[in-house]
Amino acid sequence: MNLKKNGTYNVIFEGTTEDDLIKGNIRGSVITSYPLAGTWSANGKDNKFKANITEGKDGGDKLAKNFLEGLKNATSYEGDSKNLYLLYKPTGSQQTFRMVFYVVNQ
Repeated sequence: MNLKKNGTYNVIFEGTTEDDLIKGNIRGSVITSYPLAGTWSANGKDNKFKANITEGKDGGDKLAKNFLEGLKNATSYEGDSKNLYLLYKPTGSQQTFRMVFYVVNQ
């Protein structure tokens, strides 16, 4: 297992709100050097979440692979103005995992 890649994971969720539905684009980077792009949508009433990642590589790093898998398999969200939690089940798992994002205002 390779966990030796240095760098950060940055995700920017841009979007618009119409009624209870929020949708838009995802952009950022995986392990600093790999671009991340796609679309996302969230429902403010039932907290459902869906991401469609169109660009993103893991560079052979296990943590980066799990990061991308979490984004792709996220089904719901929780959070507040400081943190975003995406809940997902990895492929073949019965257990639900939670990815934590620290919100940085730009």
